[in-house]
Amino acid sequence: MAGKMRADEVISQEDPYKASARITSGKLYTGQFKNRMILGGFDVVYDCVGTRKTVQDSLRWARAGGTVVLAGVSLKPMHVDLTPIWYQEVDLIGLYAHGMEEWNGVKQSTYDLTMDLLLKKKLQIDGLVTHRFPLEQWRTAVQTAKNKNSGAIKVVLDFRRASG
Repeated sequence: MAGKMRADEVISQEDPYKASARITSGKLYTGQFKNRMILGGFDVVYDCVGTRKTVQDSLRWARAGGTVVLAGVSLKPMHVDLTPIWYQEVDLIGLYAHGMEEWNGVKQSTYDLTMDLLLKKKLQIDGLVTHRFPLEQWRTAVQTAKNKNSGAIKVVLDFRRASG
C-alpha cells in the first residue's frame, strides 16, 4: 500500500537497519552485545505501532538530535533501552489521538480538518479501508484488525450496513 501511495521508499524484505542506513546515507554500527544503531539516521521517525521492539528500533534509526514520535500505543509495560535519548539527544514525543491544527490560517481540531480534507477530496485514501463490517459483526472486525495475516490496514464498523 505504501508503494501505491507513492512512498519514496518501501522496506519489506531488506533488513530495516541496513535500509535505514542506505536511505539516510548513515552508518550502521553493531555494538559488543549485537545492539545496532544508525549514525546519521532520519530527522523524524513516526512509530505507529508502539511495541518494545518498534520503540527501540525507532530510537536507533533517528539521527543525533532527531525526534521519534510515538503515535502507536501498546498498553503493556515495556523495557526499552533509552541510550539514544541521552547519548544521541534523540527526542521521544508522545502523540495521542488528536489535537488542534492550524491549516490555511484556520485553527481547528484534527478531526474537523481531516473531515474537511476528505470532503474536498484532498486526501488520497483509496485502499486504506480494507475491511468493512456491520456493527453486529464487531467481534469479527476486532479479530480481523488483530490478525497480522488478514491484510487489514483499517477495519471499519459500518453503521449503515445491517447483516442478514
